[in-house]
This record gives sequence, structure tokens and C-alpha cells, in this order.
Amino acid sequence: MILGGTISGLTAVYLSMLVSRSTMLREDTSLATFYVLSLALGILLLSIGTNNSDGDFAEELLHILFGNALEIGHSTLMTIASISTGSIIIFALIYRLLVLESFDPVFLLSVGGRGAFVHLVFMTLVVLNLISGATTLGTMMAIGLMTVPGAAARMWTQDLGVAIAGAIGIAIISSVLGLLVGHHASLPLGPTIIMIAGIIFVFSVLFGRQNGLIQRFRHPAHLNG
Repeated sequence: MILGGTISGLTAVYLSMLVSRSTMLREDTSLATFYVLSLALGILLLSIGTNNSDGDFAEELLHILFGNALEIGHSTLMTIASISTGSIIIFALIYRLLVLESFDPVFLLSVGGRGAFVHLVFMTLVVLNLISGATTLGTMMAIGLMTVPGAAARMWTQDLGVAIAGAIGIAIISSVLGLLVGHHASLPLGPTIIMIAGIIFVFSVLFGRQNGLIQRFRHPAHLNG
């Protein structure tokens, strides 16, 4: 499943990059489209290969969509660890170029930087980590753990390094608490982890130091400066 998901995921992201550079569509729009199409194709293939009468399809579908972190094997765990370790190393190597490509791609191009290559590497890492997360949280919930912690951390600081560290910390806290709560309360682990991350996000939106709602009420924009 990891191998097939990686192939389909990389195909989807490369096609989305091609479409966004060849048409007026934004990359996030085309990526979301190809992601949904890949997921739909996978579900159709699953329905063909399972016996609907004995509930195999429903069980496999729930496992793919929402995962089960307590049932992963040793080989899957080692694959996830390898992807995570490799991603950290590669991310550290391309960090400066990636920041420039994200905030000022014209300047990166003017100084001879390979912005397109850096973007391609980054999107490949996104797909690999999305697939590894899908094996534990499911294809629907893995996206949440990749986006919600970053959005929550952004409400507390404008420093990119601090925001990255904060997002990692929020993801770890959400995962640990989600595993504990889900296991002891007999709840689905994937949705439980994302809900805890969501609670942290709502708290950050309310009390965050950077444009949080409470902060904005205390210091209205027309009084700043």
C-alpha cells in the first residue's frame, strides 16, 4: 500500500505542478483535484478487489480513510521512521533556498538559484510524508496533521524558525494525547489526534500573540502606531 500510494501520490503532485505551470489554475487547486481523483480511483480499485457481501470492503475503506496507528507492523514503522529521518536531513539542506523560493522566487532566480528544483524536492517530501502519515492516520486525517499544527503555530509568532518548531511541538503533543485518549476511551485514533490538534488551533486563534482574536480586541488596529 505504501509503494502504490507513493507512486500515485508522486504522479498526482507532478501532474499538478505541470498543470499549474501550463494553465491559469493555482497549484493548490490542481493538487487538491488530482489528490481527490487518486483517492477516488483507489477506492474504486479496492471495491473491485474485495468481497462486498462479507464487509471486507467497508473494513478496508475505513482503514484507508481513517487508519489505525495501533495495528501498524514493524516494517511499516521502520518505513515511516526512514521517511521522517530522510525528510529532516533533506529539509535542513534546502531550508534557505526553500525560504527564498517561498517568499521571493524572483530574487532566487536572479541570483542563480534553482527554485523549480527546490520546489520539486519539497513537494516530493510532502507526498512521502503524506503517504507515511496515511498508513497510521488514514488518507483523510493525515492532511490535518500536516496543516493544523502549522496554522496554530503561526498565530503565536512571525519568526519562521520558531513557527516550525512550534508546529512540530503541537503535532507531537496532539499525537501523544490523541493516542492516549483514543486508546483509553475506545475512540478512533486518527480523528482523536486531529481533534486535539483542532482544539489547540482554536485556542491559538483566540489567544495567539500574532493577530489572535483576543489580542485584536485588546489592541485594535486603529490604535497601533
